[in-house]
Amino acid sequence: MNIDYKKFKSEVLYIDGSYRDIIIDNTTIEVWRKFIEFVGNTYISSIVIDDEELSLFDKSIDDIFILSETTNICLKILILNFEIHCFFWDESYIELDFDPTDINDERHINEIITFISLLSFVLKKEVHIMGENAYINDFRNYLYTVVPSFESREELYLNRIHKTMRLKLKKKKNYGVLFDECIQKIEGRILLEFTNRNIKGKLDDLLLEKFNETTYDNALREMRNNEIQEVLIIWDNAELPVVRAEIKNILQNIDDVLAVSFDTWICSEDFKCVFEFNHEGSYLIRKTMLES
Repeated sequence: MNIDYKKFKSEVLYIDGSYRDIIIDNTTIEVWRKFIEFVGNTYISSIVIDDEELSLFDKSIDDIFILSETTNICLKILILNFEIHCFFWDESYIELDFDPTDINDERHINEIITFISLLSFVLKKEVHIMGENAYINDFRNYLYTVVPSFESREELYLNRIHKTMRLKLKKKKNYGVLFDECIQKIEGRILLEFTNRNIKGKLDDLLLEKFNETTYDNALREMRNNEIQEVLIIWDNAELPVVRAEIKNILQNIDDVLAVSFDTWICSEDFKCVFEFNHEGSYLIRKTMLES
């Protein structure tokens, strides 16, 4: 790529407190599907739905657009040490944004241009960098444009996929065999790190209060009779993340859930219902129903 870095920096990455938008116009739901497949296979990425971080392939693009009508959804794409975000405003165009202050050197500029070049190649669409919230259909707002190239970028695309696969293997955290088996059986979803800290802080405060002691069988019976559909699982091992899962899946695999660590808490989202499974002696199980 022959790039005038100084010109690109001054004309595209100027600093004025605003973000830059990456725009692909005149899209359809099929183009969005190709976009999601491209991002998921080619870059470290995830989708955040109401503070819960999921794999990009956990939801179909159709479901994402339905959810976006009532829920905050953001696609995060990691490039080097900065992020590009995508929001699901409309099926007719794809809009991403990034902070130009994150682009610090020629290597960052190369990565941004590689990203939009591959986007253009895969989607067979023009890709534009524009100022934040600029009018899409006015070409005068285009700061930088990549058009679908007649020359194949297939080699660049495949190299990027292989690089991402290596990064994903390196990045993946290892929580142990028991945790992995448990998550697979209960179809659990790991929550974001900052959400983990918030939830564990609430539980720590709650543990200062008195619980009602019960028996193992009574606790399971209470869980079965509860109207709550989804719950949080918290283990005493500080290295383990908080997991959200359906209570029916937990009950069907309760031994696997309790085997992950010494002490386990199964809580409703609002913490009005908490089941504690304690390892001391036989299982000491406590239940508390808190007033709102």
